[in-house]
Amino acid sequence: MSKIVFLFPGQGSQYVGMGKTLCEKYSVAKGVFNEANEVLGYDLKKICFNGPHDKLSETVNTQPAILASSVAAFRVFNEEFGLEPDLVAGHSFGALSALVCAGSISFKDALKLARLKGEYAEKATAGKKSLMMAVEDLKEDAVAKVCKKVSGEVYVAIINSPKQIVISGAEAAVEQAGKELLALGAKTERLYVSAPFHTPLLKAAGEKAMAAVKKIKLQKNKWPILSTIDVKLHKDAKGMINDLYFDLIRPTNWLAAVQYMVKNKITTGIEIGPKAVLKKIVENTTDKINMHSFISPRDMDDVKKSLKLDGKSKEEVLIACLRIFASSMNYNHNQEDFELGAAKPYREIRELLDKLREKKAEPTMENVIWSLEKLEVILNTKKLDAKEKKERFYDEIFNANEILLRFPRIKNIADRL
Repeated sequence: MSKIVFLFPGQGSQYVGMGKTLCEKYSVAKGVFNEANEVLGYDLKKICFNGPHDKLSETVNTQPAILASSVAAFRVFNEEFGLEPDLVAGHSFGALSALVCAGSISFKDALKLARLKGEYAEKATAGKKSLMMAVEDLKEDAVAKVCKKVSGEVYVAIINSPKQIVISGAEAAVEQAGKELLALGAKTERLYVSAPFHTPLLKAAGEKAMAAVKKIKLQKNKWPILSTIDVKLHKDAKGMINDLYFDLIRPTNWLAAVQYMVKNKITTGIEIGPKAVLKKIVENTTDKINMHSFISPRDMDDVKKSLKLDGKSKEEVLIACLRIFASSMNYNHNQEDFELGAAKPYREIRELLDKLREKKAEPTMENVIWSLEKLEVILNTKKLDAKEKKERFYDEIFNANEILLRFPRIKNIADRL
């Protein structure tokens, strides 16, 4: 069976307008931004939707903005799909979004922490010029060698992929390193980040964040969370909590995290949050993970079609249920049993399909699950043996659409076969 990861972006993914179209179409997304405004005591939604970009890129605003946009997208995605991942992971600050969406930390507590971390980072670097810079087309060891050689504080901060490293530190030192890296054939790009994240320059901010993090009430994870700092899979939030302040002072190894996913047979990745940056990075790293991104309503149809959860694919499941009824043998010769447990459920599925077609509406996931549960009753009533029931479900439904087994109620059907 295919394995799925949900990915959440970090700082640098922000853009003016993020989350706006989701709020215009989905009340659950609108509710996320309204809650954020209430918790923070200012109009974060306005900053996200209207900018200006400079204000959005201030760390005190960027982190809550990315968190709110990611949580809004996740709640819409969850409402539309109800899909269960095998694990979740966040890029740098995205770890906080991952923890919220995995149920480990409340959105309210996460918003407060995001704002505090932004304030601590800005205070720690007040009056000091800093810079983060993306470096492409040079290997990590070559970039690290230049950073050590340059006078001043500049560090390897993020290892994104074999082709992209991010350096961070004092502005003059980063600019000098950038010049030397250009001379070695690299491409460089300044990032819209207002503090030198993932460096010792934020040690004071990290210590204050540590105190704030320890006051947060933790809940049990719904899913394991992959750290991009220690690159370990944590089944409880306690193992991940250090990342919420270490992401200020320690490097992020996204490349190692992607390699972990590949090694552990992750085949589908869904980036939930602004800009689809992680989708591109993963695709530049491996062809083993089929990547999708979700941040706006226009992504919905593409994701549904790619995952075989579009209207056509769901209708095919209902048709398969009808086909299996018609083509399978009946070993139950009690006419009353057959009428109630097989013929009646068949007619109910048939009537549902006819009504949907008449209304030109696509089946919901609830319609699909309900029909599969009806099919299970039909085959049990017909007294098919376990082997044939399993073959029918897998050969005619699950093998063609493995993603269905990611839904708990459908997985329960499969487990009972």
